[in-house]
Amino acid sequence: MVRHLAIFKALAHKTRLQIVLMLRRRSLCVYQITELIGCSMATISAHLKVLKDVQLIDSQKVDQHVYYNTNCLSCGEDCNICQMLDGLVLDEQTLDLLRRVEQKFPPSDKIYDCENGDLR
Repeated sequence: MVRHLAIFKALAHKTRLQIVLMLRRRSLCVYQITELIGCSMATISAHLKVLKDVQLIDSQKVDQHVYYNTNCLSCGEDCNICQMLDGLVLDEQTLDLLRRVEQKFPPSDKIYDCENGDLR
């Protein structure tokens, strides 16, 4: 129960909830998240640390960039957290943010170059 309390506390901040919802769609680096949400890299990094501390997300280093994704991308129907996230009624701002993730960073086998803004 202690872990669930920590998870709910982490998700209680709207920006962190938005980050988790975005990362459920695709892996993103800090630069991409910053660009979409509009906060500083330091702020986004602090939010990512909170989410990582409660094990909602993990990271993978690719070249010089660190890409984040949720730990529950393929957990199946048994994940209570995923069920809760799937059942949320989202506000228009968050829905717009998720649409922008899909448009700006479409699924690809290629790695997004955070510095140049290109796929390589």
